[in-house]
Amino acid sequence: MTGLRWTSGAPALRAAVERALAPGAGAAKLRVLHENARRRLLIVEGDGGEAILLKQFRVGSGKHVLRERWKARLGWSPARREERALRALGAAGAPVPEPLGLAEQADGDALLALRFVQGVPLVEALRAPRGERRALLRALGEAVAALHRAGFAHGDLHAGNVLATARGPVLLDLQHARRRTGAAAQAADLGWLDYSLWPHASAADRVRLRAAALGLARPYGADARARLRAAGLAAERRAADHARSRTRRALRPGRLAADVRLEALRGLRARALPEPALETLLRAHAGAAGAALLK
Repeated sequence: MTGLRWTSGAPALRAAVERALAPGAGAAKLRVLHENARRRLLIVEGDGGEAILLKQFRVGSGKHVLRERWKARLGWSPARREERALRALGAAGAPVPEPLGLAEQADGDALLALRFVQGVPLVEALRAPRGERRALLRALGEAVAALHRAGFAHGDLHAGNVLATARGPVLLDLQHARRRTGAAAQAADLGWLDYSLWPHASAADRVRLRAAALGLARPYGADARARLRAAGLAAERRAADHARSRTRRALRPGRLAADVRLEALRGLRARALPEPALETLLRAHAGAAGAALLK
């Protein structure tokens, strides 16, 4: 892969990335961590042996090419937004990865280079003994507080976007971050994070997390209790929105289900079930009217 157009990044970084992406570079210099229709995450070895994380945003090679190209032209591309947010948050002392450079490929895809952060997923780290778990959640609350003090809302703050490191939690995936200081945006961040932790942390531990994020200490006064409740209500709204989203997906054609119309019947069928087989099953069901049925 050649012909990268760099908008930021030191010459040594640019050279290391271009060597690793060149045809025939081999797996020793490049490793794919994750890939989907929107992004690809790669590990590149820098000149000094340090690891560099590359986030490839599929602007020109993804599913919504025209939309993503217009966003890039207007300066709203996820890569540019994330780079700007990371630089501002890093300068403010928030625990986020360090941006190293930004480039564009010939097909329009954007490459954001970050200093690789070594750690474990938050959910895995929460399997620690109770004392360590509570300390980790308190540190996470303080990390969220630093994010909000810097004047940003994350926009996609859930357990999967937090890495537990030796120096404390690090907040990841800031492409949705915006400059927002209102209580509603901050409560939404906390609500999403709280909801994502329902299977992994007790209600008491989640309240401690909220308190640390809001800068509250016991004994809680009326105002503090109201702010804690607002974050809890935001978590409940997030749960309800998630349930409605899943329900809507289950009621429309998609990757797993297809429309079907058989005489007067209309609905969805699993794509794994051929339409002739479904028709045979429905005929058998109709012919068994009045008999005991097993579903």
